[in-house]
Amino acid sequence: MTTKERVIQESISRINKRIKTIESILTATPVSEIIKIRMDAQKLLDENKSIEQRMSAEFSRKIGDLARRERNQFNIAKKASNTIALIDEKVDLEFELLELKNELYNIQRRK
Repeated sequence: MTTKERVIQESISRINKRIKTIESILTATPVSEIIKIRMDAQKLLDENKSIEQRMSAEFSRKIGDLARRERNQFNIAKKASNTIALIDEKVDLEFELLELKNELYNIQRRK
């Protein structure tokens, strides 16, 4: 494999990875996930009514996990807020991917 082929293969894999990331952002439903997380937190609070239960390490760990998941969903929602720009980027990447695949095909055909 020549250097040019290797560079094209690396570019193709990088573009495919970015396209998958964009697709996962576009298909995500962060609002419904946030609602589910908050329902889980409320259920946890209802199950642990006393101060001793709420001060336990296990309770703190569970609440911390829920807070981390909620923060991640808010980050996804923030990224997905500019859907048009994400779709434009995805289309540009797909065109670039086609050009790279054509170039790779031409290189392999010349061998």
